[in-house]
Amino acid sequence: EYDDTYSPPPENPPKDTDVILLLPTAGMQGDPKMVTFNHLQLQHAANALKGCYKAVGTDRIMTDLAWSTPFAFMHGMLFPLMNGTTCVVYHGVEEKAFVPFLTEAKITRLCTDPAFAEKLLMRCKTEGVKLP
Repeated sequence: EYDDTYSPPPENPPKDTDVILLLPTAGMQGDPKMVTFNHLQLQHAANALKGCYKAVGTDRIMTDLAWSTPFAFMHGMLFPLMNGTTCVVYHGVEEKAFVPFLTEAKITRLCTDPAFAEKLLMRCKTEGVKLP
């Protein structure tokens, strides 16, 4: 939980160049390594993604991508949060409860693979369900 009363010690104020995120990658030729992001780089990445998704602060994004990959983490969790949108975590509800979950959670956007999105849209069409 975020503590809005916290302030950094005056002898060590935060800088835009401070490293704030480490992401694992497969690395070149299968040699795993960690990639670092500082405040400026992370904000730049989030802003770049914002242009692709055209998301706004009232959007509620849900993803079923695995959080263990940097791509999924950036697109499905970090991007929505850094741009003021809400990130709804898919918690593995049963298949027949999934569409009601999307409706109840007021999901406006999905971050998923195309096959899953197509299956979901076909199911909504068959059941006569309109998502927000």
